[in-house]
Amino acid sequence: MRAKRIRRAIETPMLPTYELVLDSEEEARALTKTLENIEKGSQLMLKCTMAQEHFENLVFRANNVEIGDGDGQSKTLTINSFSRTHTGMYECGATRKKDGKYHSRQMRVKQKRDNNSNLPPCSPEYEGFCGMNGICLMDGSRQICHCDDGYMGETCDKVLMAAYDGMRLRQFNSEPFQPLRCVF
Repeated sequence: MRAKRIRRAIETPMLPTYELVLDSEEEARALTKTLENIEKGSQLMLKCTMAQEHFENLVFRANNVEIGDGDGQSKTLTINSFSRTHTGMYECGATRKKDGKYHSRQMRVKQKRDNNSNLPPCSPEYEGFCGMNGICLMDGSRQICHCDDGYMGETCDKVLMAAYDGMRLRQFNSEPFQPLRCVF
């Protein structure tokens, strides 16, 4: 009697996964307003998935560049060490079979702001005090916000003009050309 040699599958560690899912019942261009603040050096997976019976021609893009590996139903990007180069807008899109409309979901990914201050973080009761664009720090009994790049204000709710111009330019470049019609 010969012993069988059993091959062990290489175990892949479970990584935090952020998934954009296309649903044929939702609006074609609904934005996923998820804003993930990822720590530098983190391992994670970004995934784009569609229901194959409803969609075709799946694309997964980061800052308008096609990314990801996978089959026809999903595409995955594994990030082994998150850095600023991984920040930006991620889009999952496909064409709906029944009407030919392009459906997409988007997620903005940012790097978690480093706290270079000696001030302690705010207690959990002040979570969200600085919105999605900063971190809350305690200065004695007062809460102050340490804003992300491109934001300012007491609660990081003001966009700096240079950052706003960049956002508008990216939005302008992603919109289809609409010729102006003059009426006399």
